[in-house]
Amino acid sequence: MLMKKILIMALFLLSALLLGCETEDNGNALMQDRMNEYIYNEELQSSFSEMRFITVSDVHYLSETLHDGGLVFQEMVGSSNGQMQYQAKEILDKFSKSVIEKKPDFVLVTGDLTLNGEKQSHNELSNIFKAIEEEGISVLVVPGNHDINNVYARSFFGEKQEKVDYVSKEEFERIYSDFGPNEAIYRDLETFSYVAKAGENVWILMIDSSSYEENEANGYPVSGGMLRKDQAEWLEMVFEEAEKQDKRIIIGMHHNMLKHAYVDDYYIKDFMISGALSGMPQYIASKGARVVFSGHIHCHDIAGERYDDDFMYDITTGSLMVYPHNYRVCSLDENGKLEIRTENIESLKGDNERGMSFYELSREQAYQKEGRDFFMPEGVSKRKAQKMRDFAILVANAYFEGEDHRILDDKENREAYALWEKLAEKNTDRRADMILGMSVDTEPRDRNIMIDLNTGFWENIKEE
Repeated sequence: MLMKKILIMALFLLSALLLGCETEDNGNALMQDRMNEYIYNEELQSSFSEMRFITVSDVHYLSETLHDGGLVFQEMVGSSNGQMQYQAKEILDKFSKSVIEKKPDFVLVTGDLTLNGEKQSHNELSNIFKAIEEEGISVLVVPGNHDINNVYARSFFGEKQEKVDYVSKEEFERIYSDFGPNEAIYRDLETFSYVAKAGENVWILMIDSSSYEENEANGYPVSGGMLRKDQAEWLEMVFEEAEKQDKRIIIGMHHNMLKHAYVDDYYIKDFMISGALSGMPQYIASKGARVVFSGHIHCHDIAGERYDDDFMYDITTGSLMVYPHNYRVCSLDENGKLEIRTENIESLKGDNERGMSFYELSREQAYQKEGRDFFMPEGVSKRKAQKMRDFAILVANAYFEGEDHRILDDKENREAYALWEKLAEKNTDRRADMILGMSVDTEPRDRNIMIDLNTGFWENIKEE
């Protein structure tokens, strides 16, 4: 609620800066000022229900019954975006165990539940979610672009890929209706969107942003996100009811609401929901929904935008199946302080046999994969090309780790950045724009922060 009189937030900013000095690094102060150095004319002090929750995204689970670990499976894993599919079941078991030990109020699962929408994978994953719910922890699910009507669903045996059953929207609803929709206070019957109650005055708005209606006709799954006309009208009804009933809204969806790299829209539009680049975030923020938990892009990043008194944060969580296997542990207090911490899957049962921790194995394979896939830039000396290549590999993995704010702290990295800048000026290598854009972190920091949902101000918190 708006309470009286003027509050100039200089003291908050000062404390945030001082706290940042006590932590590892407070990042680019000029970037921070855009969100934190804002002066409100009136004090904003809404109350929130206290809660603890975990967010996970892009699980990309593939049932062990759909492969034999043979040649064609190895080829699929090698050509994937770094997914550790050999350990898929172990990763899910470890994550589930961690959730049950932490006992949050609920888990947000923001899409791409399966590798390619295989019915068998969906059925097995729903059983894992059921075991979590049996411990008194709610699981809230939305689909991603890989999950429904995915004509790429395959099994992998010997040297052959074969088509397997995938799920329709109706089958997806049948499998996952217990994970959000059946307890929802509002449902959009045309999509898998719904509103779940979290405490007395917070609603979790789960938006089905995936576009799967034309997948079968197209012969491929559509990557970009969308809102259908009827779905948009349903969302407007939800926002109106939230305002009438004085409820706060937290959104969960697969596609991003904000950009997570300083790159041309061309490179990033398929990771975002349609309309995100033309005013949708500002409109939704004006309705009081100021935080979105998303996935899809596989990076571990938080982006913020301010629209005067309103603001929006898009908190995307890296893929559980891809290095560094991040998920987020969040807590919200009655004053609207949202604390977000990052945890990883670091060890698995088979580590002793492998001779190294799972985290070390996954990191090694991630860097090796980037090295294999990245060809040398042309038109520069061999020494410069190697420096640029090493820098590009570092950037790609830092982006996934949520550590990209550190990249340009290093002198050698700044020199490599300058080489890529020169190449970008020549416009001969389109990778240059991506590498430069991913080298500079979007505000705020990405792994461990606190966001004030009343003001939009943020600060770093120490890693536990």
